[in-house]
Amino acid sequence: MLLGFDEEFLKERNAYITASAIASQPKAWKELFGYLIKNKEDFKKFLDPVFQTKNVKIILTGAGSSAFVGDCSAGYLRRALGLDVESIDSTDIAAAPENYFLKDRPTLLISYSKSGNSPESLAVIQEAQQLINNIYFLNVTCNKEGQLAKMKIGQERSMSLVLPEEANDSAYAATVSFTTMLLANLLLPYLVDKKCGADDILQILVNESKRILNEDCDKIKNIAEESYDRLHFLGSGSLKGCAREAALKSLELTQGTVNATYSSFLGLRHGQKFVINDKTILGCFVSNNAYTQKYDLDLIDEISHNKMYKGKILLFEPKALRTEEADYVVSLENKDINNLDEAFLTLLYALYAQMLGLFKSIKLGIKSDNLDPAFSIEEQAYGVVGKFKIYNL
Repeated sequence: MLLGFDEEFLKERNAYITASAIASQPKAWKELFGYLIKNKEDFKKFLDPVFQTKNVKIILTGAGSSAFVGDCSAGYLRRALGLDVESIDSTDIAAAPENYFLKDRPTLLISYSKSGNSPESLAVIQEAQQLINNIYFLNVTCNKEGQLAKMKIGQERSMSLVLPEEANDSAYAATVSFTTMLLANLLLPYLVDKKCGADDILQILVNESKRILNEDCDKIKNIAEESYDRLHFLGSGSLKGCAREAALKSLELTQGTVNATYSSFLGLRHGQKFVINDKTILGCFVSNNAYTQKYDLDLIDEISHNKMYKGKILLFEPKALRTEEADYVVSLENKDINNLDEAFLTLLYALYAQMLGLFKSIKLGIKSDNLDPAFSIEEQAYGVVGKFKIYNL
């Protein structure tokens, strides 16, 4: 059995590769952690001088799900490192680099790419070399054969982090690759801290992720059986990035049959609310940050008591909070969850979003392992968007 399905059933429906990738995440996270700890001194040697550079700016960049790695972690890294950290999509930078790169501002560009061959990511690195005087690169990829992994810019100027092979799956939609790149990002502060302390965090994440994948599949299957054709995900702080990624997963895996969008909890009131109709599920990623959570719960309370609201509410909670106000509820159960920074919740909430997208695609008869028939699975592994022209500055 895999995610509650017979393996042959999944293979017949071209969903086995995607399901396997989703189920592999706890193992991939453990392998990543072992690699980072083993090579901690190498990363510390590279990162310490960069982080200590006066006025250094850190830009987190990637395309698609790889961009959302930065969205989910920028705030956390800004607080943990005490540095200027910004998440900017490589698709935005590539087309207008001078809007984002400052010539005299020392910059660490951290690039994320599952395949390591994303045209935008490669273009952004070239543009950064041309436009920034003092530039450093950390390339994070799942593919050891990709251009990002093999790129040599200068021993003291660049470093590559190739994630465990488990993260380099050949499914179209990023699942294990997204969360493993995100975990690598969230562990950056621990790589420059002599008192690591990250092993406890990893154990909480691994234990809870295994429970989710083993025990909560039926809950998500039942939701996927509903007749919704709109999903609107909500998240505050780091979890807004989670909402963005969740929307993309459902959009990809259902080939747009489910129109999935996202916003922040506070942002919903400003026009986004008009997406909601009687075929909408509102997916709410509730923060474990006590201050932020007040805004999340206020909005849920407002919606649940509004007789004009015709959609259904799906709560993702760090613990049981507002069960009576929702149509569907999934709660994290590890008692130590609230000790984690909210950014780490993204890793766990993402599992639910991935399963929801996959189970809905199965319900709709969509082949999730090969969503774009214009590309073979092997070609998709090169980079979902394929190749296109990149212009010189």
